[in-house]
Amino acid sequence: MLSATLQIIGLLGALLYLASYAAVQTGRLDGNGSLYALANTAAAALVLTSLFESYNPACAIIQVTWLIIGLARLLRPAISADICEPLESK
Repeated sequence: MLSATLQIIGLLGALLYLASYAAVQTGRLDGNGSLYALANTAAAALVLTSLFESYNPACAIIQVTWLIIGLARLLRPAISADICEPLESK
């Protein structure tokens, strides 16, 4: 049962990757936007979760890299606001 669940989770991640990429390519989603970064981050987390059943180092490296890139993009506004804030107000 757990194996089938993990496979479904991985497939959902793959579908999310493909759907978000297709949306960017058809102009329905901004490739620089937060929603695209969120979709890729969620897809990476789903695919990475599916690797608990059948570990693949190459796939794990790709998914962890996507997670880092996606989280960096999602956190960029908060980090930029903190960096740009004048020192006197801290």
